[in-house]
Amino acid sequence: MGYTVGVDLGGHFIKVGLVDEDGNVVLRSEAPTMADKGREASLGQLIGTVRDFLSKCREYGTPEGIGVGSPGLVDVEAGIVRFSPNFPGWREVPLRKVLREATGLPVAIGNDANVAALAENAFGAGKDLKTFVFATLGTGVGGALILDGRLFTGPLGAAGEIGHITVDPNGPRCNCGNYGCLERFVGIDHIVERAREKLRTWEGETLIPDMVDGDLDKLTPKHLSDAAQLGDRLALKVWEEIGTYLGIAFASITNLLNPEAFVLGGGVSNAGEVLFRPIRETIRKRAMAVPAGLVKVLRAQVGPDAGVIGASLLAR
Repeated sequence: MGYTVGVDLGGHFIKVGLVDEDGNVVLRSEAPTMADKGREASLGQLIGTVRDFLSKCREYGTPEGIGVGSPGLVDVEAGIVRFSPNFPGWREVPLRKVLREATGLPVAIGNDANVAALAENAFGAGKDLKTFVFATLGTGVGGALILDGRLFTGPLGAAGEIGHITVDPNGPRCNCGNYGCLERFVGIDHIVERAREKLRTWEGETLIPDMVDGDLDKLTPKHLSDAAQLGDRLALKVWEEIGTYLGIAFASITNLLNPEAFVLGGGVSNAGEVLFRPIRETIRKRAMAVPAGLVKVLRAQVGPDAGVIGASLLAR
């Protein structure tokens, strides 16, 4: 059985896995991205992490190739990351060439959300769907389009950038340069900051300060979802607002593409129904009745290895 290496280049961590033909990760590793240290540091960290991982794979033989899922605008044909908003200095990075020279193996690259969508299409929530929209909710918001059973990337590989749909024309500036992007409202850091702002003026009871021992710097979306499950009104309000922003964007996409489903992955999607419910309600309110009546909002099934598994599919 042949193996390929999948690399999931996330906002905070590089995840690397050795994947078999059935999508099973038989060996894995991870390391910090060092994105905040700039282009050379983060590239060096990526190369070192992949090389170290390959040295651990020897008992399985030489992998057939390496696939990389990178955030941002990825030119698949040229093997270049044109721009990555959450990686300072990542403009025109010849990532395929750099990794091929560093490892001696064939390398394929793609957008991180696109490769995760491939994993869901092959092994997860999308395997019985012909047309669906995949969104990964984490540090940022990635998106991918599976249309009539095929990944649609557009002529420059830039299709599916759901996170940079404008949901408030007067909203805050996004890392991409636009104002009021969806990502700027529903990324992890912005969810937490929304909760902190509410806590400053909240007059009712809330469980959140006790959950973080009074240190709001420790607050995460996991605390907010746990509090919401316990009926905490402040946490429920935060998730309602986040779900509404997502629903506004998804309603427009529903009218445009008439998808069978939105498949949601990434850490923020772990909030579950407290997030999914306002998304569904907003789609029903804002999208046209016929496509809104069809579309479902589903949880991704492949799990935290989706980026690694999808990247490994690129290498095949």
